[in-house]
Amino acid sequence: MATIWTACKDRGSHNNVEPVALELVRRGHNVIRIASGRAAESYARAGTPHLSHFSAHEIVKALSLPDLLFTGMSVGDDAGRDLIPLILNTVPIVAQQDWWGGVLKTDWSAREFRPDCIFVNDQAGKEIVLANWLDMCDEEVRALGYPFYDEFARTDVEKVCAETRVKLGIPENARVVFFAGSCARPEAHAVISEGEILSEVLTALEDPRIEKEEFVLIVRPHPGLGNLVPDEKDGWDAALKQYRGKLVDSSGCTTNEVTATADVVVSMTSSVLVEAALMRKQVVSVLYPIMKERFIMEVGGAMTEFPLAELGCCVTATNRSEITAKIDLALACKLDLRSAQEEHLRADGGNTARVTDFLESLIL
Repeated sequence: MATIWTACKDRGSHNNVEPVALELVRRGHNVIRIASGRAAESYARAGTPHLSHFSAHEIVKALSLPDLLFTGMSVGDDAGRDLIPLILNTVPIVAQQDWWGGVLKTDWSAREFRPDCIFVNDQAGKEIVLANWLDMCDEEVRALGYPFYDEFARTDVEKVCAETRVKLGIPENARVVFFAGSCARPEAHAVISEGEILSEVLTALEDPRIEKEEFVLIVRPHPGLGNLVPDEKDGWDAALKQYRGKLVDSSGCTTNEVTATADVVVSMTSSVLVEAALMRKQVVSVLYPIMKERFIMEVGGAMTEFPLAELGCCVTATNRSEITAKIDLALACKLDLRSAQEEHLRADGGNTARVTDFLESLIL
């Protein structure tokens, strides 16, 4: 039996680290969970033992070193990241991405935070890492699939859709458009705000080329809206008040339930778009040139294109007229995305096992 430290902070890292932690425990290993932020909140709600509110230095001082560190990669201060320079060259260190290029050129850019190995979802993710972390070699970047995606292999999307429509009072034959908000770093809001993005989408949806009887709209802000930039929520609410179409309140549902219910999912570069593609939905990314500029700023220049679009798993709209046209096609299921979604977004239920197998190969 090996002792393994796992570390995560935000929703994305928790969603990909915790399935592996559970599988390691199932295989007989001792797992010590280190968490902060939303990950710590999730563990607290579930009653899962974990360490939080401790610095990396305090953890290393208090505990015997593990046989391996498996950490997510989060924005900002991150205990998993900060543990790396303290235990580098003493135990294997593996980092798990949960988004293409995430934090490579920003919070994890310093050489001292390099893991021994990094796990990505696909070949596109691998190429992004190798292009930005030039000191890592091909065999140190493993495309094993995101563990979180296994959830979609187990999800009966049609069943969830039917149940959620009943819960929300949406007629069985109504088409549903879901707009998911994003939440950027404060400096990116100087480029364009969440309220401005929402306003563009809502205006495009009111174009007479789209029959209003054809769909109802669900709009959900990012959970962090207003936390990073306090006045953002005011702009969002003001934009929403101007919409004259049919709005459905989904506050009693999870984001995954809403995504399963939707026929068309629209956002900028939110992870919700990836989850929608995993459910084989019609997916539209709103990427005006100014919004693309914000995206590039967000990832610190690690990439200049949105990978989901490059892979053909979603379409992009670069102006208001294109939003209208793409959503009109999407409502008719004419975006032709499914084959690319099935090719590039693996949802065979085996990602967690592949990741765990590789971790065990480093310690057994």
